[in-house]
Amino acid sequence: MRAQLTLFSSLLILPLLGADLAITNLTCEHRSNPTGLQAEVPRLSWLFRTEGKGKSQQAYRILAASSEATLARKEGDLWDTGKTRSTSNYLIFYKGEKPLQSGQRVFWKVQAWDEKDVASPWSETAHFTMGLLGAGNWKAKWIAFKDEQPLHRNPLQLHLPPPRYYRKTFETEKKIVRAQVHASALGIFELQLNGRKVGDGYLAPGWSDYSQRTYYHSYDVTSRIREGENCLGAIVADGWYAGYVGSGKRKKFGPFGTGRNIYGKTPALLAQLHLEFADGTESIVTSDPTWKVTTGPEFEADLLMGEGYDANKELKGWSATGYDDQAWEQAIEASSSKPVKAPFQDRTGRRAVEIGFVKPRTLEGYPAPPVRVFEKRKPVTVTVTNSRPGC
Repeated sequence: MRAQLTLFSSLLILPLLGADLAITNLTCEHRSNPTGLQAEVPRLSWLFRTEGKGKSQQAYRILAASSEATLARKEGDLWDTGKTRSTSNYLIFYKGEKPLQSGQRVFWKVQAWDEKDVASPWSETAHFTMGLLGAGNWKAKWIAFKDEQPLHRNPLQLHLPPPRYYRKTFETEKKIVRAQVHASALGIFELQLNGRKVGDGYLAPGWSDYSQRTYYHSYDVTSRIREGENCLGAIVADGWYAGYVGSGKRKKFGPFGTGRNIYGKTPALLAQLHLEFADGTESIVTSDPTWKVTTGPEFEADLLMGEGYDANKELKGWSATGYDDQAWEQAIEASSSKPVKAPFQDRTGRRAVEIGFVKPRTLEGYPAPPVRVFEKRKPVTVTVTNSRPGC
């Protein structure tokens, strides 16, 4: 009798094993719910979790939809793989019927079958958003401040220019259903909207060979846009583009052997905000010479050499509406800056190089997670010194 009960209990448990196979950690191009994807055919991956032993995926089904509501109805209006026999759960190419478009948002989820052909529950919904896939999608202009300072020439003297603050106000008179902003810089930038920082990353857009390839970042700012007046702003600093890089100063690399301005002289900003309204219309806010620019409390800033900050010159509310920017200068198109040719030294030798603005050949969505703060630690001791460390 006990043997019969044990066998009967085991038979009852068998059909439940499939539910133990749970789909988790959905990623697209190795990232969770990414925005600004540059890959025209993204790759999807997932993990599965189980409490049982010896379980494996033998088939999967992917649904991709244009809205979360459509996906909730288990409808894949963009892509439905059907039940596909495969043990693969890594880098599955998206194969929707139609090519993905710039700015398109895709919602997707996965179901899997185990070695006993028992289906798992559907995964949680994930999503990805395409970036601007072609040069023709960029309507924004690279902008900069009017830089009349001569190129730094003295390798024995540090040169630490201040970052610039940019702002632009704009009106929205209709209900917003979606807003996405794409931004880049020759240098590093921090984007702000209506008085608050956009995103949680730092040192955007990341280091690259700027004349060949420059990265941009994309952000969903739907919840931050309001009807009426809005303000988009950015802080732009030298970063790797115009600041000191690595051991360049010690090795006397760069123009005149100064160790800085390796890629260019004057940092520049590129920003494009796409607005979609409830009535089906769209609008774009772009960086152009109508933006205003000024300096702020940082009187010097460099990734290697540090930052100098004068709290008396803080610009409170500078990226919010209602701020008085009449004393700010007008931004200029970066392409209108004068060419700057200089003798340049690196490990390949000495030659003349253009240090003025050179429009990047390619703009690409940043392909990795941003630089973020993961942990904060309190210092054990604090030592105040009046001298700058040796460089």
